[in-house]
Amino acid sequence: MKTLLNIFLISILSFSFATANSTWEETLRTSINTFLPGSGFSLENLDVDSNAKTISGTGTFFNQSGISFSASFFSATSVRSFEANFPAHLKVGIDQGFISQIAGQRVGDLLPSGLSEGVYLRTVSFSFSEADKKVENLQMWFDFQGSWSLLPANTMQLSQVKVHFDIDEPSSKTARDAKGNIYGTTHFGSFPVEMTANLFSKNKEDLQFSGRIGQLGFSESIQSLAGKNSLMGLPVPSQVISLNLKDALISVRPRQSWASIDATSNWGNVNLWAQKSQEKDKSMDYVVVISPPKGFKVSNINNKLTALDGLDLSGQKIVFSSEKKEKKETSKIPSLSEIPSAIKKGCNLLARLDLTKIKMDHLLGIKELIVNSPLTDKLEDVVLESELDADIKLGETNKLKNVLFRLQPSPKDFAISLVGVMDANVGSDQLNFTGGVEIAINDQALNFLSMMEGDWNDPLGVSGLKMSDVKMQMGASFITAPTVLPNVALDGILHIGRFQGNAALAFDTRNPSKSMISAKFNELVFWDVVDMLIDDRISKRMPADMKKFLNSIRMTDVHLEAVPQAMRVLEQSYEAGFRAGGEIEVLGVKGMSKVDLNYSNGMLVQAEVDPIKLGIFKLEGAGKNARPGFIIDLRKGHSPKAAINGLVGLLGLQAETDIEVLPNGFRFKVGGKVFNVFNGQITASGSDLKRGGDMYLKVKMENDLFGFIDREVIKFIENSTGSAIQKLTEAQRKLTSAQKAVQRWEKEIKIMRSKVAKEQAEDRAKIEKAQRDVSNAQKKVNSLDREIKKLKAELKRKNKPYQVAERAYIRTKIAGLYTAKGTAWTALEGYKKIVLELMKKFNTNPDADARVIALKANKNTALGSLEAAKIFMEGVKKTLGFTGDVATFVIDKGTDALINVKSAEFEGRLGALSGGAVKMKMKLEWMGKSKDVSLDFDFNSPAETVKALAKKLMDK
Repeated sequence: MKTLLNIFLISILSFSFATANSTWEETLRTSINTFLPGSGFSLENLDVDSNAKTISGTGTFFNQSGISFSASFFSATSVRSFEANFPAHLKVGIDQGFISQIAGQRVGDLLPSGLSEGVYLRTVSFSFSEADKKVENLQMWFDFQGSWSLLPANTMQLSQVKVHFDIDEPSSKTARDAKGNIYGTTHFGSFPVEMTANLFSKNKEDLQFSGRIGQLGFSESIQSLAGKNSLMGLPVPSQVISLNLKDALISVRPRQSWASIDATSNWGNVNLWAQKSQEKDKSMDYVVVISPPKGFKVSNINNKLTALDGLDLSGQKIVFSSEKKEKKETSKIPSLSEIPSAIKKGCNLLARLDLTKIKMDHLLGIKELIVNSPLTDKLEDVVLESELDADIKLGETNKLKNVLFRLQPSPKDFAISLVGVMDANVGSDQLNFTGGVEIAINDQALNFLSMMEGDWNDPLGVSGLKMSDVKMQMGASFITAPTVLPNVALDGILHIGRFQGNAALAFDTRNPSKSMISAKFNELVFWDVVDMLIDDRISKRMPADMKKFLNSIRMTDVHLEAVPQAMRVLEQSYEAGFRAGGEIEVLGVKGMSKVDLNYSNGMLVQAEVDPIKLGIFKLEGAGKNARPGFIIDLRKGHSPKAAINGLVGLLGLQAETDIEVLPNGFRFKVGGKVFNVFNGQITASGSDLKRGGDMYLKVKMENDLFGFIDREVIKFIENSTGSAIQKLTEAQRKLTSAQKAVQRWEKEIKIMRSKVAKEQAEDRAKIEKAQRDVSNAQKKVNSLDREIKKLKAELKRKNKPYQVAERAYIRTKIAGLYTAKGTAWTALEGYKKIVLELMKKFNTNPDADARVIALKANKNTALGSLEAAKIFMEGVKKTLGFTGDVATFVIDKGTDALINVKSAEFEGRLGALSGGAVKMKMKLEWMGKSKDVSLDFDFNSPAETVKALAKKLMDK
């Protein structure tokens, strides 16, 4: 009985427990179905703890089996929370549809591009409201498989990345509020650092990761952000490299590719800022700012820097940079905004310098400067610099701008200077110089030494000149105000074409007219002077040969001076103008030259050259001049000229002349008695006047020589041809008489031939008329024959009996036609007889006429006489030879027409011609024909030379 009771009780309890468990499970199912309708889930292996109001177990969710879950309840009819954990082997991506369903949005769209793939769900939980049993909060956790590079070139890797979403009211479009975080781990050296970033900013890419680390090395921090090679080649004090950082806050913004570290150290606060580099071969640039506390001594860095402790440097910053930064860039760095300054690559010291302590406040107009310097372990490397915002006026006309203040604190070489660009008024020119001002603190004075930027064109208004490497020295005092000392000295390189020389310029600030340029050149080419210093409108009009010549003439050991206005210095007067002087060599002759130039008026070169006395050639001063003169005249309004003027002596004559200077030598003309005998014009040319024997001469003789030759040749001919002329005169008389007889008979024949031709023309007209009559008669007979044939044919066709009358009529017509034909034939035969008779008497050749034949016989008799006269003449000429030809010409034309010299000239080297024996070339008319004659002419015995010419002409 008891056993049955126990069984019954147990059964009742089991039923009651099963009923209770089903209630908790049903409540959970109902709640899940309400939040996840149609998601196809099942609950398995339930473990219900009604006392704790919890359920746990495994099940299938979103078609993924083996999911462990747990739930907590307000009561058996109201769920408090639910959480499901997905095993690591399940790859449930963040873009799965059910995740978007429960979150009310695509949460994958909220992640940055660095997490676009490989993000998988690990835990999802949601909590319910007790009042309305709806989900009021959704939590999701995701793992990122792999690592994420936060900075360029993988310099900072984030691993063990997790993503968490916290969504309030996920089912409500209006009340939904989503938040998220990304967690991960990175390393600085060997130290792991947990980094966190909030999601759901305005731009999903605009994330900022933050993390803290208790202790960090200075070099480790830079290398972790900027790469392992980021410290290579940078001069950094060893104490800075070994600095330890504490309580470091690390911030990274991957989108902007920058990171920062804020930390403390035993040297004060440390701020490191790194950003993506603009250079292709680098990943990151960085700036580290160390802000020491008040009372910090620079000698803490290195005891060699103890000298800096003595300067009043406040607000110090130790700045370490991977690249040079301008002031505009550093002012954007928060830790440098109060003390902005340009910084150099490497380690820098920035501070505020009190100028009143070094008595520089009056000159600069300010009491404090922000200075910076490279910072190494060596004091000699430290130079404190600062860019001044204001210009410094030095006197009335000079201003120092873009000023850089420099202080070198080394005790052995303490110095203060200002470096900048000096705007200086020199005359009417505004010049810019870059240089340094050395400041003497005790004397309150400065000395400005500088180099001009670029070239100085047209210095002191001298058009065409150019000075480079111009240096200026200027003194000033700033006891009361910066006042420039009166004398300013400049020197540099003066350029003229291809040549340059050292030049000095003196300038008096109190009286600018007392200024001048003085320069020395080892060498100058005249064309460069013209090309640079003369107006193009003048030089372009010069002939090409003049330009070539000017390019060949050099002046050496040149002294040049440019004086804008007439002035007197040290008892010496200087006229206004541009002048040069020096040695010159022209065509082998040396001398001293003086050059006057004017940009708009041109150039005039005047020189005296050394005389030449070579025996065969002399060049001396003309008139009262002891030396020959040389001139190059390129002045406006003058024809371009380059010449040597002097008294020339050669070939026995002397005359003043201008020797024209050519690109490759010289040329001149001179006239007079050649060898003191005959007049001539000499054209001389050569390359070097000192080599007189090589001078080439062309000598054209004049009329006195021509007349002499004509007279002497005629005299010789007259003596040689007297008897020949008598014989030829008698033979010529006979020949002339015979020629006249032949001409008379030829005239008679011509007249008779004309008369016969006229008679023949009349006979020809009669024959032609008779021939036309024959032709017409023949045509008439032919026409009657055709008509008769035609009627006979018609008669043949009229063969009918009734056509008897017609046939009779036709026969009558035929009979009449026969009668007419007979008459026409008789006339035809008569005309033919007339033509025949006329043709028998007709002759077409006038020379066949008897009268013409008789006259020709008389002409033939005269021709026989003429031939005999010719044979006699030829016999006389053959006996006389060429003398006979000459005698014949003299008989016909007279002796004056026998010879006429047109020109005579000779040429050659002066050395070969100086003896007087030359090879003369002549153009003449001999016996009415032009001849070119070459003969050896000796000015020492011209009469004998002419006899030789006469013989030469007679021998031909």
